[in-house]
Amino acid sequence: MYEGFIPLTELNEGLPSLLHRFPAAVSQSLVAACMPYIGELLKNDKSDPIRLPSLFPREEDVDWFLEIAAHGLTLPLEGTNNMVSDCSNLLCEWLPFQSEKPSVPMPIRLYPKRYFPKILWCLHNIFMPRDSEVLSVSQIVLCHRVLRTIEQLNYSQFTVETWETLLKFLLSATSKVLRQTVERDPGGISIASRVAGSLYRVWLNACYHCFPSPLLWSTQRHLATTWRHHMALVQYWKWYTFVLTRELIKRTTRAFEVAIEIPPEMEQEMNIQVIGDLSDDILVQTWFRILHSIGNVADLRKPWLVGSSAAFHRDMDDERQELVSISFVRDVAPIFHVAMKTIGQLVDEWLILSRRFSAFGYKLYLRTPSGVEEKPVAPGFLILSSETGLSPVNPVVTPCDSVLNLFGQWLFEACSTDTSQESRLVFSRSMGSLTTMSTIASPEQRTFIEQVMRRFFVQGRASAMGTLCKIFASHTNKADISREYLNRFYLLLEEGLSVERYLSAEDGTTEEVHREVLETIICHGSELFCADLDGFVYLVPRLIDAIQVVFSDMKEQRQSGNVDLRREAIRLLLTIVCVPLQFHSVKINENATFLFLRKSIFDLILDGIQAETDFENLLMLLGGLYTMIEDHALLETYLEQNPTPANEQLAESLKSTFQTVSKMASNAIHVVSSVLIYKCQENHVLSMGALEFLFGMAKINRKFADPQDVRRIINWLCRFISTSIQLPAKNHSRDLHSVIVLGYNCLLTWLAEYPDQLRVETVLNEVTTVVELGISGSKSESRSNEPSVYKGSKELKPASQRVRECAELTLAFIMQYLGAFPSISGPDTLDSLLSEDVIKQYSEGDGKFRYFVLDHCCLLGLLEQPLGNLEEPSPVAVLIYRGPFGKHSYVLQLKHLKSQTNLRKSISTPRSERSPLSVGRSVRPGTVRHFPRTAENVRIQEIDDRIPTLEGLMSRRNEMDEFKMISQAIESETELTRRSLQQMAVVSEFEKAIPPSAKQEFQAARILFTNLEFFSVHALFKKEKPALTALNSSSVEFQRQLALLDSISSRMCCTVYLFYAKEKQTSASDVIGNAAKIKSLNPHFADFVRGLGWSVDPKTHNGWAGVVPSADEKDCSQFKVFYWSDVMTEIAFVLPLSSTPLKQATPPAVMNSDSTPSLLSVLKVVVIWLQDYEPTPLVLPEELESTFRGGAESTSFDLKVIFVRPLSSGLYHVFGATNLGPPSYKSLLFLPLVSGMVVSKRAVPAVVRQAVMNINRRRRIDNEKYQLPHIRKKSKIQEMENQFQLELNPAQFAVSLFA
Repeated sequence: MYEGFIPLTELNEGLPSLLHRFPAAVSQSLVAACMPYIGELLKNDKSDPIRLPSLFPREEDVDWFLEIAAHGLTLPLEGTNNMVSDCSNLLCEWLPFQSEKPSVPMPIRLYPKRYFPKILWCLHNIFMPRDSEVLSVSQIVLCHRVLRTIEQLNYSQFTVETWETLLKFLLSATSKVLRQTVERDPGGISIASRVAGSLYRVWLNACYHCFPSPLLWSTQRHLATTWRHHMALVQYWKWYTFVLTRELIKRTTRAFEVAIEIPPEMEQEMNIQVIGDLSDDILVQTWFRILHSIGNVADLRKPWLVGSSAAFHRDMDDERQELVSISFVRDVAPIFHVAMKTIGQLVDEWLILSRRFSAFGYKLYLRTPSGVEEKPVAPGFLILSSETGLSPVNPVVTPCDSVLNLFGQWLFEACSTDTSQESRLVFSRSMGSLTTMSTIASPEQRTFIEQVMRRFFVQGRASAMGTLCKIFASHTNKADISREYLNRFYLLLEEGLSVERYLSAEDGTTEEVHREVLETIICHGSELFCADLDGFVYLVPRLIDAIQVVFSDMKEQRQSGNVDLRREAIRLLLTIVCVPLQFHSVKINENATFLFLRKSIFDLILDGIQAETDFENLLMLLGGLYTMIEDHALLETYLEQNPTPANEQLAESLKSTFQTVSKMASNAIHVVSSVLIYKCQENHVLSMGALEFLFGMAKINRKFADPQDVRRIINWLCRFISTSIQLPAKNHSRDLHSVIVLGYNCLLTWLAEYPDQLRVETVLNEVTTVVELGISGSKSESRSNEPSVYKGSKELKPASQRVRECAELTLAFIMQYLGAFPSISGPDTLDSLLSEDVIKQYSEGDGKFRYFVLDHCCLLGLLEQPLGNLEEPSPVAVLIYRGPFGKHSYVLQLKHLKSQTNLRKSISTPRSERSPLSVGRSVRPGTVRHFPRTAENVRIQEIDDRIPTLEGLMSRRNEMDEFKMISQAIESETELTRRSLQQMAVVSEFEKAIPPSAKQEFQAARILFTNLEFFSVHALFKKEKPALTALNSSSVEFQRQLALLDSISSRMCCTVYLFYAKEKQTSASDVIGNAAKIKSLNPHFADFVRGLGWSVDPKTHNGWAGVVPSADEKDCSQFKVFYWSDVMTEIAFVLPLSSTPLKQATPPAVMNSDSTPSLLSVLKVVVIWLQDYEPTPLVLPEELESTFRGGAESTSFDLKVIFVRPLSSGLYHVFGATNLGPPSYKSLLFLPLVSGMVVSKRAVPAVVRQAVMNINRRRRIDNEKYQLPHIRKKSKIQEMENQFQLELNPAQFAVSLFA
């Protein structure tokens, strides 16, 4: 970087004094004679300020006295401390460019530029070492005084020559102090810190006032390489590099937040105000040169280079050199670690900056400041120029390569600390020459050197390795990276992940060294597979072995407290769970392919679930387990549906290398149910995660082969719910009840997928028992000492209202929909599609419905007119039932006989058409029968008593008398008839019986409600209020409210918005408009959308459509809807073609909303397909965010974003974000989706869809205002009852039924 430099010998070693030529006794006596008097005058300066400068009126006088003072500062401190102190104080007072002081002689005031170098180099003698290498306390105090005086000078009066003199003085003085070995006493540490800090502070001021020449920069760098064994120097280098980097980033990115934090006390000490005054060019050059001011920081790992300078071991005897060789390395190793951590922090900031600028097509480039003739020192980097601003330069270099060009040499060298060649190289006792371990005779020294190379420098090496992992993990699929860098990185990774070396260590040293490097790679390399690096897949076997080491330690409880390490290992594992199937034909060795890795990954996940104690890690493992099983299930299904020779061969390989999907799922659920049932009792978050995992397993593409597996799962769910409800009251909480509600939903999902299980008596008994427990709070268990209580008579004491409502929903779905989904209406709806408008078209009358509310929860719409398609005239009623659990339509017809053909024929044929009786046939008198003989054998039922007898209706005496008179008249008439028949011997001809004509009008409502016991005469006479409430349905408002009731879906509804973000798109209109040309987009995006659901037309769709046009806009061509549903959930995936439909959409509450408007407006889930990694996913554009916000307040708006990014390997990188901040690759859990995981093309639609359902399910459970669909329907019916009920007493209500 520098063409030349000034050797150390060219720097002035101090001002030589004439007194050095005289004998020591003579020169010292002269100083002793003069300095006490001068010192006394200096102390009395305030009382007589003119006396001291009056002694030196001429220049010759000042020059003569400087000779004495310069020699006095070289005297030994023992016995002459006061004289040396007086000389130092006087010269500090006389030093030019300070505030006006009366004690300064006139020549110095008149010619400050002339005397400044002289006095400065006189003061240099204070820093000269005395007989002892250790600085005494007195000398340290004097050095502090000199440095403090220099920092208080008025730099604005300096010329170029003055600055050069001052910087050379500081370089020489610093070299005198820091070239010595590391001092462990407080005084040595103090002076080392002070001199290093002063050098950087003054040097920074020089950059502002007069930028140092390249020769000075090169001199500083050359000398600093001999000072790097002092921690103080590296610390100040670290902080000043941070300060300059922070300022550079702030100027480059304007108001961008910088993560670099500097302690306030350090900022105050560094006096960093001058940095803000630096010009842009000077700031960049200062930053870059300060960064390189201590040379190659990777050399700190080589003690033989750090301590190889002649100045370092000059004047040391052999005994001291041996002591230094033992302690020196222990001091340098932590310095090397600090330097590597500093580089790592700088890399973090530059990676963020590079990613931000790549969004606008800029690259980082370092320009040479004006006035400095030098080539660009960091090609490929961009700076902020005050003249031209941001301008792209050298666009071929990628951000990853740019950072490697700047820091790569140091990092690669630092990572090779423990290579086989360098571990054999050590430094000899002379601290200057290299030798090999075989030449060292002392076993003790040989052991020490081995420990140095293996242990002391491993922290710095691990830090450098972690920084390299972060750099390569930031690589994007659109940027090419240098093959040279990539090859070196892979070699270092392979060495760091060498589990064989780790496991074969005989002593703890090697094990500890390799463990630290291995752990660092895992911690910082969890996203390497997402970076789309060419050839990285071949390192997957090594990664699996490394993860296995971490998991084995967890299993053996060797490092149970290192939760973060295990979390990163799990995150790395989740990026490779789909790799074996994706690269099934790639060979690991001659005998195995990647398919053999399936067993290792599956066993790792199961072992982790059993041994892990941290709930977040457990949830991540559950997400990876579901993804792996789902991927295998989808592949098996595809191979079966496409029986080609290649697919048959792959299917055979799958079976031969590992278990089938059914067996994998069975083993997984067995582990989850047996282990988590003990871990979930106290952790409700973990309980929800386990239940969400079971949700997904119920819907995997392959069904369980053994029904016993399903029964065990149902049994586990029932026991889990029962145990949770029966916990003591003190353990009940809102979170526990949320878990119970989720448990009921999970149980219902399994029953919906496997309805045949309810045919098993034990399963049916378990399910009904746990439902009863949720509704009533207790089980119907008959005990010997207690009478049996029927379910209808039980006192309801549920755990909470939410638990009861969810248990009721479970029971209702079991009774109505299990085994009957999808219905003949399709999966779009669970309700009947018949409405009043359709039925009126077939009615013979006006088609007017009458509406009643039954028991305040059911709305009955009744039409008493025949539909015209009935063959028999009989009482007919069309009933539309709207209840909490759905809408159903019935056509009811009253009949006394079965609807058989022969019976209908015999009844409908007139008696006159039958064969006439023979004339003259004898007729035997008998009893007239109104019913056939078989009626006498029918057992009297309870319903027969519903029709009251005549005797039962008489209560007064006169009524009884009248009844007796009528009875006597009947008996008399009967007797007369009998006698008349006896007198008739033969009847000439029996007259034909003509049946009465069929009745065409009926009171169907009265008959229906009476038969259903909704209305009775008995209740009417008792003046009891009937269970029915008549409604006034004549108003238009009633029809509108009825439409709102029908719009409430019986299932939970979700809305997901889909977007395609192209490279470098920041406008919401551009992102939304991409889908209008879906054929020009990535073809895999269309496959992904079709995998989420099937396409529907919102205008004719009967289910939840997510969004609908406004009343004025009927054109649905501006968006597409993809629909998916099961027995419990509906999901609408909305693909907008423009922003208009979203902004003009009717509030969802008017349509099939599953929630109140205020809640639905904050339930937003967005899936964004990324064409490129940059920059749209980093910060969601505010314009796009406002599109989703709608009318929701910013405080309550909750937006969940799932990003899907295709990788060149054919896999997909999936991660999440919220509206509250940028995307998170490490903290968001949308089970089974874990942010940052890598999923196959087959499984990504299923994983995203399941994650969407779990997100919405969690939101509803956590929201206190949310109501289940049947509760909302019930509330709506009660609202309509209160608004439209007719005020009728029982008598008036009865009359209305007969009308």
